[in-house]
Amino acid sequence: MVYTPVQPAATASDYLVAAQPGDPDGMGKTQRRSLIVAVVAVVVAALVAALLVLRPWAPSPADYRMAADSAVDMHNQSNKISEQLVSAYDDAGHGGFSAHDAGELKRSIDKFDRMNKDFASQKALKDKDVAARYQAYMVKSRSYGNFSRYLADSAPIYSRASQSCKKVPDFGDVSDTKAYMGKVNDYVSTCKTDLDQLAKAPDKVLADYAGQASTVLGKMQDLLKQVSDLVDHLSADNLDQSMDKMNDLEDQEKALEGETPKSTDISMKLLAEERKANPDPAYLSLHQALEDKAKR
Repeated sequence: MVYTPVQPAATASDYLVAAQPGDPDGMGKTQRRSLIVAVVAVVVAALVAALLVLRPWAPSPADYRMAADSAVDMHNQSNKISEQLVSAYDDAGHGGFSAHDAGELKRSIDKFDRMNKDFASQKALKDKDVAARYQAYMVKSRSYGNFSRYLADSAPIYSRASQSCKKVPDFGDVSDTKAYMGKVNDYVSTCKTDLDQLAKAPDKVLADYAGQASTVLGKMQDLLKQVSDLVDHLSADNLDQSMDKMNDLEDQEKALEGETPKSTDISMKLLAEERKANPDPAYLSLHQALEDKAKR
């Protein structure tokens, strides 16, 4: 006889697990939840892997190209300011630069500042390397903006001083020494007054130059007063003594020439100041990086 194992009687709980309403496959809630979690985990893992590969938030070559083009625009504006400054001081040297002209120059500088700040919205700055180069550029561009603005504010004052200090009186009627000395005194006084104003200018190089030149003119005024006194009291009785004194004053006047600041020195100092503030090296670093990444 074949032995058939006796199956234990099914209980109510077995039926509940095996065939619950809405669970035709006999799968419990815990099992289903575990399966859903596993599926979600796989999907999330696949999505993360795809994002790490595709990096949709990262700048595209087109974003780098757009930023590179904007950088060129900023550089062109910087060059425009440089050209305006050269023209401004050429005009100022001939006494032909006004506060209105300075306003035009400062509007160009303001536009340069806005362009530099607006660049911060470029998607290419999501690239850490580009962002670091942009920050380095901003440090130099702010320095250049300040340098340019100081020169723009100083140019009208420099123009006025340049004009008045070039109006050296002609000898005219050399027989009227007293009248000529009066013209010279007026000339020196006017020139010194304008130099004193320039000594307060925002640009330090020009301000220092004006201060030194004004100091020399102050000494010149004292010498001129002594010369005028000699001329006023010149007589046959004191001729030899007066001539000795005149020779001494002439020696002092020649010594003052050595104290007078040289225009070439001022030009060199301004050039050094401009080179220190120049944003071009930082710009080239930023632009080259953008160009390289735009080609990838």
